[in-house]
Amino acid sequence: MAAIASPIASDVEYLLDRSAISDLLISFAHALDTKNWTAYENLLAEDGIVEIPVQLPDGSFIRHVGRKGTADWVAGNSERPGLDRFAATHHMSTNHQVEVNGDSASTRSYTQCIHRLGDDPSTPTASMARPMGSVRLKKANPLTLLLGAVLCIFIFIFLVSPSSSVPTRRVPSVTAEHHLSPPTSPYKKPSGRSGTGLGPPPVTKYNLNHVTVTSNPVGNREHILILTPMARFYQKYWDNLLRLSYPHELITLGFILPKTKEGNAATAALQQQIEKTQKKGPEKDRFKSIIILRQDFEPALSSQDESERHKMSNQKARRAVMAKARNSLLFTTLGPATSWVLWLDSDIVESPPTLIQDLAKHDKPLIVANCFQRYYNEEKKKMDERPYDYNSWQDSDIAKNMAATMGPDDILLEGYAEMATYRTLMAHMATDGGDPSSVVPLDGVGGTALLVKADVHRDGAMFPPFSFYHLIETEGFARMAKRLGWQPWGLPNYRVYHFNE
Repeated sequence: MAAIASPIASDVEYLLDRSAISDLLISFAHALDTKNWTAYENLLAEDGIVEIPVQLPDGSFIRHVGRKGTADWVAGNSERPGLDRFAATHHMSTNHQVEVNGDSASTRSYTQCIHRLGDDPSTPTASMARPMGSVRLKKANPLTLLLGAVLCIFIFIFLVSPSSSVPTRRVPSVTAEHHLSPPTSPYKKPSGRSGTGLGPPPVTKYNLNHVTVTSNPVGNREHILILTPMARFYQKYWDNLLRLSYPHELITLGFILPKTKEGNAATAALQQQIEKTQKKGPEKDRFKSIIILRQDFEPALSSQDESERHKMSNQKARRAVMAKARNSLLFTTLGPATSWVLWLDSDIVESPPTLIQDLAKHDKPLIVANCFQRYYNEEKKKMDERPYDYNSWQDSDIAKNMAATMGPDDILLEGYAEMATYRTLMAHMATDGGDPSSVVPLDGVGGTALLVKADVHRDGAMFPPFSFYHLIETEGFARMAKRLGWQPWGLPNYRVYHFNE
């Protein structure tokens, strides 16, 4: 992060950057209207792109890539007419919305373009199409001056007269308390008159080249984002979260919950534990920050009972909603300082305290633990363990052939006799006394305890809520990551445990 001397210096720097970008946009318009094609070309970056919203037969738009040759391309030639064919043009660049982020910026603006083919001044747009020259002032009519004076007196009286005694209702201003809070709550710099120190400036520079992603995240003080879609709150989940030995001041928690009766109850229980931990708990237990989102789309199932969740007929709709929830949570919370993202299901109630360190030490782009469930074995008359998550697997030829015969919207599912794919499931690779550090390459992953390098998500890997190569949600995410060049991995003998309903 680049050092900033003070909030005032940061504000001045922002205004200067914004003004320079606005001047650049106006310079583009001026170069077009004066037909200074060389100046127009020099305003572009070496890899700049000029695109005209005229659709070609193949559905694409007319575009030119790169600075070189832009002048001739914009001016036009005998084969492709350009702006040179107009007698005059007038480009008005307005409504400049500028967002500055460190050494890069983006802008959105409107341009009103008026082009005149002929020199006939009777053309309705002729006076607007000419480049603006010097402005001449005419002597004003005395009656016009008198009316102007009366209007000025009226405006003055209106401004200085006392307002109505009826109290107006103040609209509460909902603002975020941190500059990395979700964009749904805009950040507002606190006032210095409150007696407290000013918070971070509204514009903060980040250098992503300084964000490390290593096999020693604790030693390198790497920031972890733990994301959990939650429909029910389990106290054991929260207790397990608190037991994580990774420094809590480097962990940001993100949750997304549905707007249902169960979701409301889970939100209330979650907020109660957050307040207890963040305000009253010991310093070592307190997390860097916590973000709670509510889903703005309907859940696929009215009930979150385990039997309903795992019905084969419910899988496509349920997992599509899960994918949307994961994407909403990810896109809202992933910050520029994040090194790793740990996807941890809300019903994971037991894991090693060193979960983050154990997964990160392998230095894999995405790596998943093996999810089991403890239960009472009636036959053995004692507690036992059984595999739970079947979404981590290595592909099979049979599954590939099944996919080849499917419709474009159909998906393959694991763990159902009606759809035997004969994939090699990581759930069945576990061995008693096996090495918990042994890793295997995977083609599909589950999301119960999945550690992902933040760069994988920054490259565009997300959770498809639709059929993607006949896969959906976390399994579709694994395929998308592989398409982007990131190999998924699994730990067959490293176990986390799911809540037993």
